Amino acid sequence: MTTVHPPTAWDVSEYDFPRHGALTDKLKFLVNYAVLAPSLHNSQPWKFAVRADEIRILADPTRQLKVADSDARELYISIGCAIENLLIAATYFGLYTSVTYFPDAHDELLVASVSFTEGAGAPSLADQERFLAIGLRHTNRQTYANKPLTENDLQRLGASVREPDVALQVSDDTHLKLAVNALVVSADITQFADPNYRDELNNWIQQGEFGYRWLISRMGQLATTYLASHHKPIKPEADIVINAPLLALITTHADDRCSQVKAGQVFERLALQATTLNIGIQPLSQIVQVHELKPELLRLFEAATEFPQMVFRLGYTDIATDETSRKAVDAVVIP
Repeated sequence: MTTVHPPTAWDVSEYDFPRHGALTDKLKFLVNYAVLAPSLHNSQPWKFAVRADEIRILADPTRQLKVADSDARELYISIGCAIENLLIAATYFGLYTSVTYFPDAHDELLVASVSFTEGAGAPSLADQERFLAIGLRHTNRQTYANKPLTENDLQRLGASVREPDVALQVSDDTHLKLAVNALVVSADITQFADPNYRDELNNWIQQGEFGYRWLISRMGQLATTYLASHHKPIKPEADIVINAPLLALITTHADDRCSQVKAGQVFERLALQATTLNIGIQPLSQIVQVHELKPELLRLFEAATEFPQMVFRLGYTDIATDETSRKAVDAVVIP
């Protein structure tokens, strides 16, 4: 007997785009792709207000993780990821876009206003690839293949950075991997020692926001943390950081909200490009969440004058299929 599963947000089909409908109907359809963006603990901290020819993207402070993301940095990075998906989907469906960041200087929750006009024509092959990757992109916590990324793939990933105030650094240096792994262990020890962090994490797990690979990954981090805190040797072949082909860091020249949003756009653009190349991506967010570790992270990447926004591992692997749940579009579109 075949089990039929109900459709989810990941099942959105381009063929349902209302090509002959009103512009507002088309804009609401685009939100289907925005909500597939990654977010810290799958918090989905966004709201969308669809107007005649624009979509306003707002932060939802009720979805902020007050302990893990006490300064809301990752909330705004997550919204940047959603904005990038929205822009890519609009281009695919033949719409011009224009983004105004923080249009109301007194309202930090109104993150961006995106205006749309029709008649952009057919998307390029690269635009098509990025769009199709939206539904395939998942945070990949598997073990990556033990082989370096090709120079061509590195160049394609690097081309994802277009903003002059955002920088991407990558490294395959073994000593750096060992040092970053030590930061991961230190961050885990710090976070799991905090009962407020444990309570917050447990709350999100109970809400069913995570897939099984996320839980397996976190249990592995707990085991690593336990071993490290008891001065036990950790087998390097089991360590996802040390054995990752590449580590990467996204930094910005400033650390304001707009910079955080743009860092999120760069990360999502890079993650989608990686998906087209069968390259997995997994953020190592805990390092940047523990503020005391940021200076050491910057020192390791020789980026002392920058602000760290995202650190993650990269490597060839099978496409991840562990879908995390998403709220329905009607639940995030507001009047």
